[in-house]
Amino acid sequence: MQAKQVWMFVPVGLLLLSATIGAITVFVAVRDPGFGVEQDYYRKGLEHDRAMAQAAANQALGWSLRLEASVVVGARLSPATVTLLDADGAPVAGARVTVEAFPLARSADPARAEMAETAPGSYRAELPLRRTGKWEFRFRAEAGGQVYTSTLQTFLAAREPGQG
Repeated sequence: MQAKQVWMFVPVGLLLLSATIGAITVFVAVRDPGFGVEQDYYRKGLEHDRAMAQAAANQALGWSLRLEASVVVGARLSPATVTLLDADGAPVAGARVTVEAFPLARSADPARAEMAETAPGSYRAELPLRRTGKWEFRFRAEAGGQVYTSTLQTFLAAREPGQG
């Protein structure tokens, strides 16, 4: 082959190289566990007015949540406990409380659970909290016809099994 004929393959080679880099980029982006997309984000965007109304309802109720959670070293599941208080600081008993939790570093696979009442106003669930760091917890509580939602971000530290 002559030197002039070899140069005609350079554009083809550059196009193949570009396509290969693009394919590798897509492959890595799709398989990266640190890449997460908000579930049903389009629907949530359409329901923005409903979310604002819920925020106003939360403000009017005056309820609050206190979260206690940590990563139990070596355990598959770790306990998460919340205390639900009304505007006067009294426990809200008999509520149906659900939680969605995920580490911000790996938000693609959130854990969801219904929390069981262990004492008046105190609710607990076992969640796969296996990673220390900053987590987001999204709560929904229903009691007496009222609905309260709360989103908390907190840093989870590790603790040994049996530690309080």
